[in-house]
Amino acid sequence: MYRRIRVYFTDNDRLIAGQLPYEVPVTRFVSSSKNVINSVLDEFFKGPGDVERNQGLAVVNNGFTGYSKLEFVNGGVYVYLAGKCQSNGTLYTIARPLMANLKQFPEIKFVKIYDQFGHTREPAARVDSIPACLDPTFTPSVTPRPTSTRKASPFRLTPTRVPRLIFTPTPTKIYGPPQQ
Repeated sequence: MYRRIRVYFTDNDRLIAGQLPYEVPVTRFVSSSKNVINSVLDEFFKGPGDVERNQGLAVVNNGFTGYSKLEFVNGGVYVYLAGKCQSNGTLYTIARPLMANLKQFPEIKFVKIYDQFGHTREPAARVDSIPACLDPTFTPSVTPRPTSTRKASPFRLTPTRVPRLIFTPTPTKIYGPPQQ
């Protein structure tokens, strides 16, 4: 058995022209044995098909390739995205089409979107929340490299050039008791 679902993608022409809504639905058929919310997200991350792309539809994903976890708790959906978050320098991000896809269900009151590190701006409040990495001006901080787990090897001494001090004798006058 299959069920019909709506999946929202970004209409590039509407986005460029500034005509709301930027997200338009397409119809997909998925197995009725799967959770409908998971099915919508799975289809979203598959992206538009050839016909849909020819109609100007696109998936805006900001570097995310899918989701690693999805939770529905007390009217909220918590989506943990997978991939590498990348700001696209605009206010329009993956958050808009994701929220359009999830809020089509009346039981979903708010959406929490988490980046690959499990961060979102408002984790505790019962409001929509997105990760800071989606901000147009976001600049990632330098991440320290992971510590090696290899066994420590004995220290090896490497020659290092050190400036040498050269002492030159300087004539000095020695004063002693006055001679009589």
